Amino acid sequence: MSALEPLLDGLVSLEPFSGFYLSVLRLAAVFLMALALSVLIIPEQAKHFLSGYASTLLVNSVEGVLRALVGLSLAGYAHQQGLGAILVLVGVFLVVSALVILLLPGLHKRFARWAIPFALRILPLYGAGAAVLGIGLFMITQR
Repeated sequence: MSALEPLLDGLVSLEPFSGFYLSVLRLAAVFLMALALSVLIIPEQAKHFLSGYASTLLVNSVEGVLRALVGLSLAGYAHQQGLGAILVLVGVFLVVSALVILLLPGLHKRFARWAIPFALRILPLYGAGAAVLGIGLFMITQR
């Protein structure tokens, strides 16, 4: 973790961004809860939405940028609040995966060809996972 320390300290030193980190994480929690509810209430629309992931360069780019924002916010907020290394590492993983999505959209699209049908087959479990993650984000941002 020591190699990440200077970067994380830089994120923490940006005190004006504390509110930004919190807002991004809460919006991500709302998104995940809305996704979970849509799976439960309107599963066909949820399937349609999920089927759109990585479908175009624009969608891919938006997904990558949003993932990077959530990852940076999670890493910065977790480090700032002393929430533990695992949450910092999850944030770093989101940032690194966002860079892959943004820099290698073809690879992401190929992965989506496998991942989307799999997610649709286990849609209720996918929705439950989104709910758990959304509740978890709400919980860590209530400190």
